[in-house]
Amino acid sequence: MGEKERALFRFADKLTRKPGEIENPDVDALLNTGWDEAVLLETVLTVAWFNLINRVSLGLGLVADF
Repeated sequence: MGEKERALFRFADKLTRKPGEIENPDVDALLNTGWDEAVLLETVLTVAWFNLINRVSLGLGLVADF
C-alpha cells in the first residue's frame, strides 16, 4: 500500500472516529496526494453509510446470524 492509499484511509478513519475534528487541511491533505473530489465524495458517502448502518444495527440490538 502506498502513501496515496494511506492518506485515504487516514481521512476515512478520522471521519469515523473524530468527525467533529475534520477540517479543510484534512481534505487538502487527501487531495494533495493525488485523489480528486469524486474520490473525496465517494469516501465521505461510504463512511457515512457504514456508520449509519452500524449505529442502526447496534441501536436495535441486531446480532449477526452467522
